[in-house]
Amino acid sequence: MATINQLPSGSWRAQIRRKGLATLGETFKTRAEAAAWATAKEAELLVAYHQASPRIAKTGTLANIVEKYFQSTVYRNKAPTTQSRERSCSVRVIECLGHYAITTIDSLVIQEYLDARGGEYVRHANGKPTNKLVSANTIRLEKAFLSSVFKWAKGRKYITVNIMADSFDLPRCYPREGRISESQQLRLYEEAMALMNTPGTNPCLAAWTYFVFNTGTRPGEAAKIEVSWVDLDKKRIHIPRRGSKKRNPRTILLTDNLAKTIHEQVAKAQEAGSKYLFFSRANERRKTRPDGTPVRRLRTEEEKVTRECIPYQYYHAWRNLCRHAEISEKINPHIMRHEFICRLFEKTNLSDSQIAMLVGDVNVLSLEPYKHVLVERLRDHYDAHQDSISSTLEELLTKKQEDLAKLSEYLTGVLTEAQEERERNGDFSTPIDWLHAAFLAEEEEKRRAKERSSEEKS
Repeated sequence: MATINQLPSGSWRAQIRRKGLATLGETFKTRAEAAAWATAKEAELLVAYHQASPRIAKTGTLANIVEKYFQSTVYRNKAPTTQSRERSCSVRVIECLGHYAITTIDSLVIQEYLDARGGEYVRHANGKPTNKLVSANTIRLEKAFLSSVFKWAKGRKYITVNIMADSFDLPRCYPREGRISESQQLRLYEEAMALMNTPGTNPCLAAWTYFVFNTGTRPGEAAKIEVSWVDLDKKRIHIPRRGSKKRNPRTILLTDNLAKTIHEQVAKAQEAGSKYLFFSRANERRKTRPDGTPVRRLRTEEEKVTRECIPYQYYHAWRNLCRHAEISEKINPHIMRHEFICRLFEKTNLSDSQIAMLVGDVNVLSLEPYKHVLVERLRDHYDAHQDSISSTLEELLTKKQEDLAKLSEYLTGVLTEAQEERERNGDFSTPIDWLHAAFLAEEEEKRRAKERSSEEKS
C-alpha cells in the first residue's frame, strides 16, 4: 500500500514499497494529486503482475526464472561452451537482479545494472576484488544472457513483453571494423611460422591463420571443423548445419595452395587422433592436496600427447601472435573475416548474394556493414562523371572566350571607324577624350537640373 506524507515545504510525497520491486515515489502540490497517482500506479503494478502466467505468484523472481531456464530444453540444446559461459554470467546477474519480480524489470533497471557493472572490478575466486575493471566483453555477454532468459520467458508466457529487445548503451568492445593491410597480413604469416618452433605453441596456429584469412570463415567456426568434412578430391569443405544457430550448410572452396595446407593439417590431426582439423589438447583437472592447495608438477611429453583433443583454442595464441607481429593486441580475430569480405567487395564484381554464399551468411542484410567499401568500385564511374562535367565547363568557357573576342573585335572596328571619321572632320581627340567629354556633359546636365529644382522651390 502507498504511503503519503507532507514535506516541510508543504508538498505531498507519495511512495510505493513492495517486496521484489524498486521503490516508486513522486512529489505533488496537493494530497489529492498524490493519492490519485498512488492509486493509478498500484493498479498498473497489479495488472503487470497478473498479466503473466499464474505460476508467477510463487516463482516470479528473476532468480527462479533463471533456474527454470537452466532446466529447459533450449538451454540443454546449446553448445557446452555456451552453457558454461551462461552459467558464469548468471552469477553476478542473480546477485544484483535476482530478487526482482521478472514482470517488474524494465529497461531502466537493466541499463542501470549495465552501467554499474562497467565500474566494478574483477574478483578473485575468494571474492576479493582485483585492480582490473570488468571488461566490455563480459558486460556484453551478460546482456546476451539476459536476452536469452527474457526471450525464453516470453515464449513460456511468464512475461508479455521482452524488454531486452530495446537498445542499451554498452561499453565499446574490441573493434571489428578495422582493416589489416597486406604487409601486416604477411607479417602475421611469418610470425606464425616462426612461433611453430617455439615450445608451448600449438602447431595449428599457422595453418589456422592462413585458412581463416583466405576463406573468410568465422574464427570459432574454423576451430570446430571436423576432418570428416574435408573433401580434398573436390577441394572443398562442407560444414553441415548443427547446433542452435540458424545457419544453413556451407561449402568452403579451397585453392591449390590452401588444399595443400589442409592436406598437411589433416595428416597432423589423424596422427594426433583428433576428429577436429585444428585442435588443442584439453587441460587436466589440477590435483589438490587434502588441505586444498594445488599439486604443482611438470607433465611429461607422453602425458601431454595423450590428453583429449578439443576444438582449437585460438584466443591467447592470437594475442601472442599479434604481439610478436607488432600489431595491436586489441584487434579481434574476427578482423580476418572482415578483411576477406571487404576485399571481395573492393576487388571483385560478385553480387551480394554470391558473397553471402561464399562467406556463409544466411541473409545478404548481414553484409550491410561492409557496403562502405563499395565506393572504390564507383571510382571509375565517378572519375568519368567528373571528366564529363569538366569537359562541358571547358567547352562553355571556350565558347564564352570566343564570343568576348568577337565582341572586342567588333567594338575595336566601330571605334576605329569613328576615329577615322572625326580625323577627316579635323577632330584628333582619342576615345578617352570622348568619354571624358561625355562625363563632363553629364555632370553639367545634373548641375543645371539641380539649379532648376532649387529655383522652383524658392
